[in-house]
Amino acid sequence: MKSFFLFLIGSLVFFQIQAAEIKTKIALNWKPEPEFGGFYEGQTKGIYKKNGFAVEILEGGSGTPTPQMLMSGQIDYALVSSEEIFLNNSRDPKRKLVAVYSVFEKSPYMIMAHAEQTSLKDLFQNKDMTLSLQKGLPYVEFLLQKYSPLKANIVPYSGGLAVFEKNKNFAQQGFITSEFLIAQNQKLNPKAWLVADEGFNPYIAVLAVREDFLNKNKDQVKKMVLATREAWASYLKSPQETNTLMNKKNPAMTFEMMNLSLEKMKDLMKFEPLKLGQMKKERWQALNKQLVDLKVIDKSIETDTIFQDFE
Repeated sequence: MKSFFLFLIGSLVFFQIQAAEIKTKIALNWKPEPEFGGFYEGQTKGIYKKNGFAVEILEGGSGTPTPQMLMSGQIDYALVSSEEIFLNNSRDPKRKLVAVYSVFEKSPYMIMAHAEQTSLKDLFQNKDMTLSLQKGLPYVEFLLQKYSPLKANIVPYSGGLAVFEKNKNFAQQGFITSEFLIAQNQKLNPKAWLVADEGFNPYIAVLAVREDFLNKNKDQVKKMVLATREAWASYLKSPQETNTLMNKKNPAMTFEMMNLSLEKMKDLMKFEPLKLGQMKKERWQALNKQLVDLKVIDKSIETDTIFQDFE
């Protein structure tokens, strides 16, 4: 009889613990890749569970509308860019989004050309060059304005490396953690310039929440951020198991390429003296001004409402 009661008590405790877990979803804006490795690490290694969360990760893809998914209340956590937060909050100040964690300290946006090219300025002001760019993206507009008057031929960005491979006078946008590494792997002898080094350095791969959700669940959001930081530290220390998992979910990105991407990412994740994921107010203020100057947003937004810092 005593054993039965002990079993019953243990079962009740177990179910209470299970019931106490907060079920939530994190929506990604792209497919499983190392830039999301810490989130998968938190899920698969039980770090989120240990901190009271039952997390479901929603894979993204081209055009996944994570800001809209947040605003509509479909989800409570999503990956967005800092530019998207400004755009959203400018258009709909009643449904604000707030950044709570950034994967990258330094933006991975880049312009890639062949090694023979000497400078980014020359790319934009050389009439023999063709640049494949997606006009309308804030960092593209920043570069077009910075290197005006343009002499290069600007064509729409189509992705891939087929044209880059065949044309030495062709350059394109991309990520230093992705397209650049693919070009290197294909021995195309690429050269890259980080847009951050040109003066435009927004936070990328930002975990965001709705302002009303944050105000009502501040303790929960803080726990999520701290668990995410712990998960990212774990992933950076020993990524192989999680990279294997992501490779199975996204076989288009090889296991080797995942490891190369992560090594390149580490150069862009030096938050010292801050902790992983923490953001600086002056960076948000600088981006605010740049987006106004570029006419991406109509007027300045109070940066204290844009991001929340958690120790």
